[in-house]
Amino acid sequence: MKKTIGILVGIILLSGLIYTIYKGYESTKNKEDVVIEEKEKDVRIRKILSYDLENNYPNEYIDVLKAYTSTVEYIYSGIDNVDVEKAVEIQRQLLSKEVLKLNSKEEQIRIAKLDIKKKLSEGINIYSSKVYDTYQDSINNKIAVGSSLYYSTQGTGNNIDIEYHLIKEDGKWKVFHFRSKR
Repeated sequence: MKKTIGILVGIILLSGLIYTIYKGYESTKNKEDVVIEEKEKDVRIRKILSYDLENNYPNEYIDVLKAYTSTVEYIYSGIDNVDVEKAVEIQRQLLSKEVLKLNSKEEQIRIAKLDIKKKLSEGINIYSSKVYDTYQDSINNKIAVGSSLYYSTQGTGNNIDIEYHLIKEDGKWKVFHFRSKR
């Protein structure tokens, strides 16, 4: 009987040791994943802020949409010291002349800062995005449509899904219209 109790105690202690080692490994693994994700996000942000659209404008509508989507993700990322002015400057280079007429650069920056403040006070920020469902009009090759899904910290039901319409203007693809898909 004492031998059986000793074996049971040994098994329980060994199980506890294995569990502790496993949890320590999981904890370290998760921290490493977070560090990798933060480094990848930092690289994406530096890439966004270094867009040189005057000398290296994207040739394809999907690349214009990806660039625009990246700037939106960056602006609403919740990262400290977001350079809203630089991001808006990049966005404005991707917008059509008609859209640019709607707001001055200063007004667009002011609106963006107010919206960021509102979203952050609600605990909402965008941690990732993807471009999907893109196509070019087969009849009029100067029109394209694509969607961007922005993943929100508020969960799946609060992700933001935007449909963008692009037009070819002066030989370059430009964002002409966008609307929420909800």
